[in-house]
Amino acid sequence: SDVCSSDLEPPVSSNEPQDDAAIHFKLGVAHRGNGSLKAAIEEYRKAIRLKPDYAEAHSKLGAALCDAGDQDAGAMECREAIRLKPDDFAAIYHLGNALYHKNDFSGAIAQYRAAIRLKPDLLEARNNLGNTLYRTRDLNAAIAEFRELIQLAPSFRDAYNNFANALYENGDIQAAIVEYREAIRLSPDSADTHYNLANVLNETGAADEAVVEYQHAIKLMPSFPDAHLNLGNALAGKGEMDGAIAEYREVLRLNPNELLARQNLQK
Repeated sequence: SDVCSSDLEPPVSSNEPQDDAAIHFKLGVAHRGNGSLKAAIEEYRKAIRLKPDYAEAHSKLGAALCDAGDQDAGAMECREAIRLKPDDFAAIYHLGNALYHKNDFSGAIAQYRAAIRLKPDLLEARNNLGNTLYRTRDLNAAIAEFRELIQLAPSFRDAYNNFANALYENGDIQAAIVEYREAIRLSPDSADTHYNLANVLNETGAADEAVVEYQHAIKLMPSFPDAHLNLGNALAGKGEMDGAIAEYREVLRLNPNELLARQNLQK
């Protein structure tokens, strides 16, 4: 993601479009760093109007548009950046993101791989490549990508949960549990990871441990209907019906249309 430099150069007085374009570009970077996405997009566009072949501005504009949800316009700007500067790994990476959000998974995979060829330590591209391979059910390739990412960056927290998901889907349950636990060690405040671990533990018959993990997930995210539902199921499986009923009622409070909770209450 873009970051704001804390040492911005002062405005320069010049009639040359190229110099003015650079000023707008730097303003765009500053706005992006401060979270002002709309202002950043406006400044990048001003830079491009002054200097149409400004590859870096097209690249930053493409990334900003993608983050703003305009994947088509973002992809177009990224492609223009790549045309102007074929080795712009950031534009290639953001084009991959745009294609992913447009459900063009094969296109996204190709772009992520191209970005990684140019910059092998581009961790976000490796993580997104793994996720896209997982999404397309190429589980062995996804597992290999996450494993390589973790070897490159053992503290890259998101990779462990994603790695565990792929291992689980590939049938390696015990390895998945190990990776979920490592993900929690690195990111103890991730409700999703506690929930994922709880589901796998419950599936393996470790109901007591699963209950603890569901409770952790709910403590971190009280309005988590699936966690309440599965906690109710785990408690029911242990014969703790009062607790199960309380969880099913909480599910219905959060989501009155949840049929499974309603059916479980009626049993």
